[in-house]
Amino acid sequence: MRREAHAQHLTAPASGRGDLKFPASQPENSRTAVREKQQAAVEVANNATTDGRSFAHREGWWQTYITHYGERPSLFAEVTTQGIPIQEGKTRLLDIGCGPGTIGIYGLMEKKALSATFTDIRSEQIDLVRENVALRISEGKLRESQVRIIKRAISFTELSDEELDRHDLCSFNPPQLPCDYVDEDAWRKIASDPVQSAYRIGGPDGLNMARKFFEWFAEPHRPKPDAVVILSSFLGRKLIERTLNSHKGIRWAICKETPGIPLRPFFLKEKINALTSAEREDRSLKPDGTGWWTKTLFLMRLMYGFRG
Repeated sequence: MRREAHAQHLTAPASGRGDLKFPASQPENSRTAVREKQQAAVEVANNATTDGRSFAHREGWWQTYITHYGERPSLFAEVTTQGIPIQEGKTRLLDIGCGPGTIGIYGLMEKKALSATFTDIRSEQIDLVRENVALRISEGKLRESQVRIIKRAISFTELSDEELDRHDLCSFNPPQLPCDYVDEDAWRKIASDPVQSAYRIGGPDGLNMARKFFEWFAEPHRPKPDAVVILSSFLGRKLIERTLNSHKGIRWAICKETPGIPLRPFFLKEKINALTSAEREDRSLKPDGTGWWTKTLFLMRLMYGFRG
């Protein structure tokens, strides 16, 4: 049995609320202002879970929103759709790395975002999202006026200031598979597949693409809409915080934590078992009772602004 089967019931924090995490280096007055804004975002996210208390995986959940896709949407996408802080009738969402359009279409259909724009680095994904959007429009579930699809396959670094100004929230699920911890045969298979390599490989520690996104987001004199990014705890909480805190142009908070996500079976068991207890705690690794491990997903909100 594949270890993904252990993801049938994923439990959120008992309080139902994600704790706000702020770098200690932020001045108190700035932290207070950001806290007020972020608390509103957290309220939106907390009100958007499946039952108001916990997150539960639903097999085939994406089929209402997308019909055409390559790989089926991941648990990362499912957690993002349920937790993304969209305000009904107000949010203008920019779905970066949209794939077949899962997050943006879900945001429009279920959370009633005002609009969604879709962009991806691969042209075949743009074709898929175009087909999925057309189907939902033909079914009367979306309106043409709600949707924009950037026709040319581009990276987020190529988005113009004019394009960014159209939106007040963007979402991004960066490739974050840490190659140093993956079985060699599985790694070769992923690296040889152009789609999997584009959407999974995150470099030795898994943070290569996230670092590029943070650098872009924090560029001086180029304000960005708030961003929602999902990251795996396997990357290490301390490393994530240190990486974010290295950018003065980013204010950030963890607005929701979803524990109980199973590690994929191609992770190297001997390397995980060799981690110290402190390292496992930092990565939020918990034994699942079968000799394997679970992790936590962090749904993070980034806000543009320079710390003093």
